[in-house]
Amino acid sequence: CALPILSMVRALADTYISNIDDPTVRREVEFGPFQLGHGYHELGYFDGIKHLEDGILLVENKLKTWMRDTDVEALAIDPQVSAYVHAIHLKYGMAYDKIKVEYHVSLKPALRQRKDESVANFATRVSEEVYENPLKYHRVYHTSRTEAEIDSYIEDRNGLIRMASMMERNNIFPANRTMCTAFGRCEFLDLCASRTSDEYLSKLDTMYDIREERNELSRNDKASARKIGRAHV
Repeated sequence: CALPILSMVRALADTYISNIDDPTVRREVEFGPFQLGHGYHELGYFDGIKHLEDGILLVENKLKTWMRDTDVEALAIDPQVSAYVHAIHLKYGMAYDKIKVEYHVSLKPALRQRKDESVANFATRVSEEVYENPLKYHRVYHTSRTEAEIDSYIEDRNGLIRMASMMERNNIFPANRTMCTAFGRCEFLDLCASRTSDEYLSKLDTMYDIREERNELSRNDKASARKIGRAHV
């Protein structure tokens, strides 16, 4: 049921705004496209940007189930953070030692519905837990990147681009099966598992356009995307 999830999200948003958020941070700042070679470009949005007297602050927001010590250590090599720092350098001409990074993590409460508890009461308990302990569920970590670390990231990124370009030229698209359940259940799992009943294929036709040239799937128009969203609620 969506009610406990909505209660959690609302409580996390309220407590983040009142305890962590800086209203002077500009949100959803666009960057790119930057040419990467082999026909690839990089573009996207920074979660938050703030211009400081002596540099720029990048704010990255995440919603996570947990944040372990190893996850904190891994921030030093997180490729997404590196990509954003590099993009700030390209967009604003800012030196790497002038770019500060705040990594804001909002944690999902590890609560479970009790056997005799209604959905409404469970949703209330989840939101009350967050409101009563806001700093338990919001954490701020600091990291940065040196020029040498960005050079290492660029080398890795360019290597991946060359590999992707080679696979595209040779029409080779190996499955990355570790991603099937990395973020829950992939919506293409049935297709990859060869569950190709007429009923399933008819559903695919309403959800996606099939590109015959590479047998790829892509989202249909926004109306179709909304239908998918309603089906998943």
